[in-house]
Amino acid sequence: MTSSLLKDILITQREASGITLLADSAADPLGALLAAGARAVATRGRGVVLVAIDRAPQLLCASLGLTGITGQRPIVVDAFSDPLGWSSASRGNSSLCQTCVSNLTQLADTIAKAAAAAAGGAALSTVYIDSLATLCLHHSVGDVSRFLAALVSSNRGVASVVALVHQDVLAALSESAESALATLAYVASTTVTVQPGTASVDVHHRRKTGKVLRSNEAFSFTLAHELVTVPASELSTTGSAGSTAGASASAASSSSSSAAGKTKQPDPTANLTFNLSLNAAERQARQNVVLPYLKTEADKRAILRQDYPSASAPGTIAYADDTEPPRVHAARPAVASNIVFEPEVGVDELDDFGDEEDQEEEDPDDDLDI
Repeated sequence: MTSSLLKDILITQREASGITLLADSAADPLGALLAAGARAVATRGRGVVLVAIDRAPQLLCASLGLTGITGQRPIVVDAFSDPLGWSSASRGNSSLCQTCVSNLTQLADTIAKAAAAAAGGAALSTVYIDSLATLCLHHSVGDVSRFLAALVSSNRGVASVVALVHQDVLAALSESAESALATLAYVASTTVTVQPGTASVDVHHRRKTGKVLRSNEAFSFTLAHELVTVPASELSTTGSAGSTAGASASAASSSSSSAAGKTKQPDPTANLTFNLSLNAAERQARQNVVLPYLKTEADKRAILRQDYPSASAPGTIAYADDTEPPRVHAARPAVASNIVFEPEVGVDELDDFGDEEDQEEEDPDDDLDI
């Protein structure tokens, strides 16, 4: 069975991820993935902190399905009721911490205290933020990125942060939603981006070692609200029987049409005035042709093994191994050659190699006399 990177990050947490961004849109929300991860972590008895920014705490717990679960009771940080911090009244509930979104430092401190209370000193807690849209309305994208990085620092008691970010809001707040999302993804370990119009997501996960894992997965939920994931490439094989039959029929029709197209294609070598291939007789005739500039094996051995002709048999070529009988060639007629020296007229014959006494010494400065 193929391992799911999405489930390893959100459900089982086998892949450690400091900050996980769920980038969705109004048409394709990913709130169900946030809820599935929060339920799985709370069921295992680990600390869970919910940060309510876009919805009331009661509605957030009800939408995530955390009202009647068995396990660790989540602590809710209420940043929805008083987002600007105008009221300092406390709710008086141990599982509800009120804060505001106008001050990111105060919000980070409140989340850290809630994480320490949820973990109970045994382990670190996981923080789930319902949306970063309101934070991006009050602060710049860079400030929100630094706020997320501060949450997972060593002294905060937070193991990981999972946050929803609406790409529609980023597009309205900045000139480019891609650049704003890239700024947030710079501090994130995992980015889950929804594919418009499909129930599939692109998962980009960066480990602490620097290795990058990528996957494209389609997800769905069972009646028990359990997350089911399959590779997006296997959507056609994991659908219903009707869709599978329709897909196979369409595939068969497309294959038959492609096969018919292949048979109807004309042969480009059919109407040529010459042949591009050779038959057996033509190939044999080509192999029997002796090229004038190539030497045979006998000629090569004759050149490499020839010796000087003997005095008794002039013009004879001898072989070292005597595998072939010697071949006798007609010797060229001998031509007498002499060297004739004629001295110049009026010039004494002097031996250049004679003694210095036999030769007249010349003054090298004679030509300088005036």
